[in-house]
Amino acid sequence: MKKRVRIHGLLIFAGAVLVVLFPKVFLRLEKTSYDLGLFIIGLALLLLGFYLRILARGFKSEQSDNSKKLVTGGVYSLTRNPMYLGIFLIALAAVFLGFKAWFLLVFLIFFVLCYVRLMLEEEQKLTGFFGEQYLEYKKKTPLFIPRLSSLFRKDARDSLVIKPAWIKKEISALVPLLLLALGFNLWKLFK
Repeated sequence: MKKRVRIHGLLIFAGAVLVVLFPKVFLRLEKTSYDLGLFIIGLALLLLGFYLRILARGFKSEQSDNSKKLVTGGVYSLTRNPMYLGIFLIALAAVFLGFKAWFLLVFLIFFVLCYVRLMLEEEQKLTGFFGEQYLEYKKKTPLFIPRLSSLFRKDARDSLVIKPAWIKKEISALVPLLLLALGFNLWKLFK
């Protein structure tokens, strides 16, 4: 396992322990008039995030030839980092689904410190490995957030179709998060 994965996992685990030990500090436990709206936004972000992760992992696994080939098609023609965008949306969804507003700032700082730095490091490696091919791809494709205009191209829409086999790799993470989000918000509704 990569060192960064272990470190990020350890930080996330430590954060989860803190949330469990001090739920009143981190979670929106009281009912509010905007809970339903936050739940709908959070659920939409969660599903979109998993959609992007499934699409990115599946497409890359079929196209990269074990990381020997630069993947520039499919969802990778919209953003150079669709998997990180998916992770960002999933984590942002968690904030909307149950955390207090101040936690959004903590999440954004964590994401910038961990993932933006990581994206830039990976860009250096890819430039070294693929050279001019990567530099050309970099000129045409945004680092993180897709251009709105690119989402409406026919080739973009055609490449956003998920194959059922790709879902199997992510379903074990999606189902527990959905159940946790639903359970927490239903508990708040009926308490």
